[in-house]
Amino acid sequence: MRPFSKETFMNIKRKLKKENAPEWKNYAPIVLGIVLAVISIVWMIAQNNIPTSKYVQPKITFSAEGEAVKFPEDIPLNSKTKVVQSYSATYPGFSALQVTTVFASSVSVQESYDFYKNWALANGWQVINSYAGGSIFSLYLRKGTEDINITINKDSETSVSISYVNKSK
Repeated sequence: MRPFSKETFMNIKRKLKKENAPEWKNYAPIVLGIVLAVISIVWMIAQNNIPTSKYVQPKITFSAEGEAVKFPEDIPLNSKTKVVQSYSATYPGFSALQVTTVFASSVSVQESYDFYKNWALANGWQVINSYAGGSIFSLYLRKGTEDINITINKDSETSVSISYVNKSK
């Protein structure tokens, strides 16, 4: 006669197996989570410590208040009422020259957009991209090594931003 039934023996065997299970299995998800968190933190810190010497820092020169930097003479500042901001930028080691002027305009967003689109086409500029909708309109133009980005928006007044870059100057 057996002291235990087969069912009792199996229950004891299962219980012993659970009690003798390695403890690391109970903590594995926690340890894995901590390791992943540490790796993520180290990676984020490394991303923020990239030396800035790998990037070209432009030399920016602002114009006097209310004055525009010298734009190419054939780019009009249509219906300009006042200059809000104007600057030029050069890039060490590169021949590109960028000039940007932001000004208030006395005409509507749509009128400014139509003026600059017609002006561009009449003067041999290729329209690379354009957007007209709501209170923001934009044109991206190209002619040879020259690019112009024009953004027109309406806040309390119509504002026009023109950025011109000549990549070979």
